[in-house]
Amino acid sequence: MTLRLAAVCIRGWIPRGTSQTVKIGLSKKSIKVFGVLYRDRLHVMSAGAANSTTFKIFLEALYQEYGRVTFITDNASYYKSRYVQNYLESTNGDVVLIHLSPYTPQLNPIEVQWKVIKERLACRSFATIEDIEKAVIRLVETGEVRPSG
Repeated sequence: MTLRLAAVCIRGWIPRGTSQTVKIGLSKKSIKVFGVLYRDRLHVMSAGAANSTTFKIFLEALYQEYGRVTFITDNASYYKSRYVQNYLESTNGDVVLIHLSPYTPQLNPIEVQWKVIKERLACRSFATIEDIEKAVIRLVETGEVRPSG
């Protein structure tokens, strides 16, 4: 998932007869967030880029915490890279990726959580990338965003 510094807000209201000035940010800075659902927990890791290296770091952290794991992923190229495949082979089948069919995000439960996180952060501007990371972590740690089911 990608989160940007600049707020995206398409609706609003003001009382008749008043005027408002709205500050907008035009920053294209963003962070990528990897996430996984495990029972009643949502685990997230932010990264400057979504690529083979950062995804492998995420896989390693979860493998160390849980041992054998299976991930449902979309078809991003970095999930299928030789670098990630080599790592998967080195785990002797303890870490497995299952790739969904293209254009079927509704089959991946984490997509529901990304939608909720984006809704909670909508119409907010952030001063720094670190502020976005803190906001996402706060949503997860306080339980405001919880896996459904």
